[in-house]
Amino acid sequence: MHLEQIDLFDLAFNNASIGMAIVSLEGKFMKANHSLCEMIGYEERELLSLDYMHITHPDDLEESIIHIQRLLDKQIPSFHIEKRYIGKSGEVIWMLLTVSLVHDQCGKPLFFFLSFKI
Repeated sequence: MHLEQIDLFDLAFNNASIGMAIVSLEGKFMKANHSLCEMIGYEERELLSLDYMHITHPDDLEESIIHIQRLLDKQIPSFHIEKRYIGKSGEVIWMLLTVSLVHDQCGKPLFFFLSFKI
């Protein structure tokens, strides 16, 4: 098999040791890798029915919203924060989150790309 025949992004995304997700502009999970699912205890299909607010610790939600708005307003290209998430079984999980906003060729925002490390 030649390298051109392999979807390198898909291969890297699905096999990464860090958690990764693609989230819509409205905050809904569109894709999540196996590592993220293991970190928070949800299966991908379960995460795809949720938005990031559902798994964000309530005390960290306002800060997340502020950073996301700054991304959308083009004030910052990305952000990194340490924040708490609520796992499927209710436990609090501290993670280092990095968020970037992905744009199309005309500069229109498409989705958020997130990476997570415990």
